[in-house]
Amino acid sequence: MTFHVDSLWRRMGSGIAMEDSLYRLPRLPEDKLMALNEIATPAVKPRKSYPWTFNFGYASNAGAGGTLSNLDYLSVVDYANGGAAAKLYTWNDYIDYMNRNAALMDSVERAKQYYIAENNMTDGNAGLNETAHHDRPKTFGLSLNKQLSPRWIFGTGLTYTKLKSEFVSEYNKAELRKVQKIDYVGVPLRLTYRLWSKGRLNAYATGGVTFEMPVHSSLSKNYIITADSSYTLKGNVKARNQWSVNFGVGVQYKVFKPFSLYLEPNMFYYFRNGSGLETYRTEHPFMLTVPFGLRITW
Repeated sequence: MTFHVDSLWRRMGSGIAMEDSLYRLPRLPEDKLMALNEIATPAVKPRKSYPWTFNFGYASNAGAGGTLSNLDYLSVVDYANGGAAAKLYTWNDYIDYMNRNAALMDSVERAKQYYIAENNMTDGNAGLNETAHHDRPKTFGLSLNKQLSPRWIFGTGLTYTKLKSEFVSEYNKAELRKVQKIDYVGVPLRLTYRLWSKGRLNAYATGGVTFEMPVHSSLSKNYIITADSSYTLKGNVKARNQWSVNFGVGVQYKVFKPFSLYLEPNMFYYFRNGSGLETYRTEHPFMLTVPFGLRITW
């Protein structure tokens, strides 16, 4: 007997529909599917973004003015030693300096120097001296800061500092006035820690290190023999790189977004750089400055 599948299907009857097939998979409601997806997918918190700040400020030391000091030597430019700074303590040092440098000097300067020696030297061991007046340093700065966490901030930038000093030596029938100027460009690196914050006001502590490089230096020497006879010689000095460390505290007041005002007293220490040049920083290696300015946050 021949057996056909189609005949078996007809004999089973037409009451069985495809919907009743064992091959039909049950469908879950959409709300349960969404709940299962939320369980299977781990929650990912968005990474917090911290702001940048840009500062423009000015700083000077906290003193009322420059400093005046009496030095027990005469500062000179030693041409025979590559133009390095030198100090002459006695008239014997002065004569030795002239013997080594006379051929390298400007002819008029050489004549003035000999004139001073001839009219003032009585004892070779007698001391030399001069009066130094150092103006307060003036620093302008631009800085860029990045907040690393709710309390820590890293900052760097550029600073421009102007140093000026005047030296006066008085002799019988003569006077020597020198004006020394040195300009530095610096790169500070520092960390700031936020101590307290309330409303528009916050306080912080900051510290770091600064590297400065001289970009301009000059020395103007004015020899005055009489009121009607003077000679000015312009040259330069050999300034060297400068390192310093600093620590301070500051306060910031938010005026309106994105502008804030800040006041940031800092204590600096300037390391000796071996140049032999006398400046405000060599006279006062520890220096209190009071930077203030405008801060922009975005």
